[in-house]
This record gives sequence, C-alpha cells and structure tokens, in this order.
Amino acid sequence: MRKMHISTPPLPRLADLSTVSLLAIEAGLKRREALALEMRNVPGD
Repeated sequence: MRKMHISTPPLPRLADLSTVSLLAIEAGLKRREALALEMRNVPGD
C-alpha cells in the first residue's frame, strides 16, 4: 500500500516531476527518430 507514495508529491516537487517527464518524452522522441533513420538507412532497400 505504501508503494504509491510518489502519486502525491508535495507541491514544490510537482514542477520537478513535470520537468522530468518532459525530458523523458523528449528523449523518447529523439530515440524514435534515430530508430526511424536507422530503419531507412538499412541496406538492401
């Protein structure tokens, strides 16, 4: 029951949390872009 203590962060931490999630989303998009480029550059097309 104590595992979900992250779901209710104190207010000052909320900004940090959204920043972290934004960074994670950006990193994920960049990785997907890199993967798409890799797929496009596969020889034998």
